[in-house]
Amino acid sequence: MLLSQLKKQSTLENRLVIIQDLLANLFHNKKEEFDFEIIKAIKYILGKSGQISIAKLSTEFHLTERTFERRFIKSIGVSAKQFAKIIQFNQSLQQITLKDYHKLSDVVFTNGYADQSHFIKVFKAYTGKTPKAFKARI
Repeated sequence: MLLSQLKKQSTLENRLVIIQDLLANLFHNKKEEFDFEIIKAIKYILGKSGQISIAKLSTEFHLTERTFERRFIKSIGVSAKQFAKIIQFNQSLQQITLKDYHKLSDVVFTNGYADQSHFIKVFKAYTGKTPKAFKARI
C-alpha cells in the first residue's frame, strides 16, 4: 500500500513527505503504547543504516522472528523489514543528493545492496526515477 501511494506521486519531495508524515503519525498515535524493546530495535536499525537482517535483529532481542515482527508492526505500523529498507534507501538517497561518491557502484555497495540492478529497481520504486535521471535533476 505504501509503495502504491509513493508511485502515484510525481515528485521525490512528495514521496518523502508521505514517508515522513506516515512515520510521524505512527509515532504520535502510538506514543502511549510504545514497546521499549522495539524502540531499542529502531535505534539499532538506524545505527546499522538499515543493513541488518530481521532474523539477526530478532535474535539480538531474544524473540522469535514472528513475535518480533508482530510487536514491531503493532508499535510502528510497518514491518521491521520495510522500516529497514526505508532507512537503507534513505542513506543511499542522502549519499546521491550530497554527491558523496565517484561511481554509482560506490553507493550500491556502501549501502548494502546486492548489485547495481537491484539498487536501481529499489530506487525507481521509491522515487519513480532511475538514479541517473534523479542525479540529472539535482
